[in-house]
Amino acid sequence: FAPILFPEGKRNMAKLFRSVELTAMLKSILFGPTSLTSKKPPSSITQGRVWGLTFTTPGAIALMATLAIFLHSPDKEFAQTGAQSKIPYQKWFDHYKSFLMKNAEKQEITELFMWWNARVFSFNSATQ
Repeated sequence: FAPILFPEGKRNMAKLFRSVELTAMLKSILFGPTSLTSKKPPSSITQGRVWGLTFTTPGAIALMATLAIFLHSPDKEFAQTGAQSKIPYQKWFDHYKSFLMKNAEKQEITELFMWWNARVFSFNSATQ
């Protein structure tokens, strides 16, 4: 697993997908970059509000993990497989999503989703 998927880039499987950079990416995509520092709720025209999103999904975590890896790669296009790196982005996305879905009932995964929700859907800078 890539270091970006762990807090401070330190591989610890108990903290997989607990990188604040990943949650910041999702929050920024859904509610705009100002949502990362603003204490105000996002406007009704942000994608997260338009789509009525209120919680994090396995696909959202898997996508942020895969995008983060892509952004740190030499690849210039986000494709199923990286042209330069040969990273199998689609395969990794599918693996991450499947892992989260298959283990959704486990306490550590339930806590992971709660951790993500507190960061992505909270608009209080203390949780950033």
